[in-house]
Amino acid sequence: MGQPPGIVGGGFKEMRHKETVKLYRYWNELRGARAAPERREISPAALGNLLSGVMLIKCDDQGDPVFRLVGSRMCALKCRELRGESLAVAFIPKDRRNVQKIAGSVVRQGLIAVLDTEARFFGGQSCDFELALFPLAGTGPDLLGIISSPKESLWLGTECTELEIRGIRYIDPDAGLLNLQNRPSIPIDRRSAGQASQTASSGQSRIARFDAPPRTPRVFRVLDGGKK
Repeated sequence: MGQPPGIVGGGFKEMRHKETVKLYRYWNELRGARAAPERREISPAALGNLLSGVMLIKCDDQGDPVFRLVGSRMCALKCRELRGESLAVAFIPKDRRNVQKIAGSVVRQGLIAVLDTEARFFGGQSCDFELALFPLAGTGPDLLGIISSPKESLWLGTECTELEIRGIRYIDPDAGLLNLQNRPSIPIDRRSAGQASQTASSGQSRIARFDAPPRTPRVFRVLDGGKK
């Protein structure tokens, strides 16, 4: 069965950065046959050198994703401690509501969201970051996240900046790890819902919305490496 539009395969080939891949594998191993692991199962010692990019996020009653714990890499973007603040403050104003939609889709549908983002610094310098959000089960934080970059800018931590979302992929973690394709991010849709629907119906282009399409129910999982 094919994936719904906007949701791609089930694993690491849609994640470009090795730190994102490493956290995905850890998260996937912890959850086993469940939809998601619980916060209490996550061990800081097991995360090792990933900790600078890792974050734990709780969505409040208004659906705003708030940092419960946040690593130094994300804090360096704003040049301050971000614990207790919204994940949205790390993004440009026009993307802040979109960040809430993305976090909500991860929580409600149990999907993984992978965002391609860009931060711009003084003098026109820029740095690309990959930000991934994974669902968590049980009480406590709703999301496990990580932000990583293949080559961080020398400006990081010296001046405040903000992330801009350039592309997004929703990954169905139950799709299995077989026959995956290394698909590019789907460009985001910054138009109104009416305009987006009109373009989609005409078949002019394939542009992702910030809120994920419905996830296809599954009654079994295919695990990488065979049966477990």
